[in-house]
Amino acid sequence: MLRTLTARLLLPVLFMISAQLEAQPSALLPGFDYAPDAPRFEQVLGYAPGAKISSPEQVRQWFEALAEHYPDRIRLVPYATSWQDRELFYAIIGSAERIADLDRIRSDIQAIARPQQHEATRIEQALERVPATVWIAASV
Repeated sequence: MLRTLTARLLLPVLFMISAQLEAQPSALLPGFDYAPDAPRFEQVLGYAPGAKISSPEQVRQWFEALAEHYPDRIRLVPYATSWQDRELFYAIIGSAERIADLDRIRSDIQAIARPQQHEATRIEQALERVPATVWIAASV
């Protein structure tokens, strides 16, 4: 009987503790050496990543802080206006060399996307030069 009572009291406590531990944000990549001069998420927005859902304004504030700190590595590009009259943007993130070469990269991607409009040598050159690109669209 005592064992059953202890289990009934202890299990909810353990569950609550584990839920609290799980809710604690941790480093995205433990052991990874982050740029020491980069603005920290907590410094810019006042809370740890994952601690709460960020508003669109907060997401923009974070990206603007990064773009201001790394103007040669991050470009914020507006592409539309939301129904709430909020400017929508995407971020291009890369090495300084790649960001400086965006026009050529864009041209190469367009050539690959429309091969019927280009000579075969142009397509082959573009395929050899173009870096891997990834489009990530995320929302809650």
